[in-house]
Amino acid sequence: MARSMIKIEPFLHPNQTCIALRFDYNREIIDKVKTINEARWSATNKCWYMPEINNYQEIIESAIGDFASLEFNFGANNTDKGITVDFKEKQITSKAENVVIRVNCDERQKTFYLNLPFQFKDEFKKLEGAWWHPGAKLWSVLGS
Repeated sequence: MARSMIKIEPFLHPNQTCIALRFDYNREIIDKVKTINEARWSATNKCWYMPEINNYQEIIESAIGDFASLEFNFGANNTDKGITVDFKEKQITSKAENVVIRVNCDERQKTFYLNLPFQFKDEFKKLEGAWWHPGAKLWSVLGS
């Protein structure tokens, strides 16, 4: 019997960056996902999710990695193509405005993905190569 595939990708859930776990209905997988303390069901998005925390990949892998195939996706383009991406994350905090901007770097595609507060969107749009990914609700720009 083939192992079930679980697609793991970022998304916004009430203005909070979360990690979605998407898979076909499987009672055994649901029971394993429920062992993750932070995991919740989103009726709106019809998927399981958890808050984006530093070690979410390790938490997911330890809970269900032996039971199902995991596909970590990042960005709208990668989700459509099913590409697994390695990325590094940095968090930038501006003390003046107390704003957090999450920056993820996909080294293979030389692309930066930003979880940018709405108030900065107009300025970011002016950058050459800036691109909005509506599915992932993230901005991206090519690194140089």
